[in-house]
Amino acid sequence: LRRLRVSPAQRKVSVHLHFSLSLAYARTRYDGYRSQEDVSKDVLNLSMYWYPSERRSIAVHAYHFDGGWGLPGSISEEDARENPRQAVAFSEQAAASWYRKRTRIGITHTLQIAGNLANKTTLYGNFTEKLNPFGTSAFFNGYKVEDAQGVGGRSVFDLKLSYGRIRQHLQA
Repeated sequence: LRRLRVSPAQRKVSVHLHFSLSLAYARTRYDGYRSQEDVSKDVLNLSMYWYPSERRSIAVHAYHFDGGWGLPGSISEEDARENPRQAVAFSEQAAASWYRKRTRIGITHTLQIAGNLANKTTLYGNFTEKLNPFGTSAFFNGYKVEDAQGVGGRSVFDLKLSYGRIRQHLQA
C-alpha cells in the first residue's frame, strides 16, 4: 500500500493510492525422455487490488495458460526393452499432442454503502481453445478441437443487523 501526496503550486490536492499488485510468470520447456514427449508451457498470473477510498475497493484477477505436450502413446514391454525412448510410430506420424490456450479474468468492485450495508459486484470471463490430434493406430485416431467462451457476473448486497444480543446477516 502506498500513499502519495501531490501539492501543485497554490492548490493542495491529496491523492491516496492504496494499491497492490502480484504478477507471476512461469515457463516450462522439456524435450522429454521419449520421442514425441515434449512439454512447453507458459503461465501468467495477475492479482491486483486498488482501494480508491475507505469505502471502495477494486480487485482484478487474471490467469493465462498457453502450452501443450506431445503424446508418445504406450509401447509394449518388448519395444521398451529394445528402445525405451521410442514413441508409437502412429503417434509420431499423427503428431499426437495436446495444446491449450486459456484465459480467465475477473474484476470485483466492493462498496460499503452504509455502516451495515455493502455491495460486491463481480464480472468474469473464461476463454479457452484446445487442439488435440490423437492416435496410436489407424483404428484409434482423430483430431479434437474445443473452443469455449463464457462471461458472467453477480452482485450481492450484504446487510448486517443487530438488536441487542441478536445479530442478523442478510444477503441478496
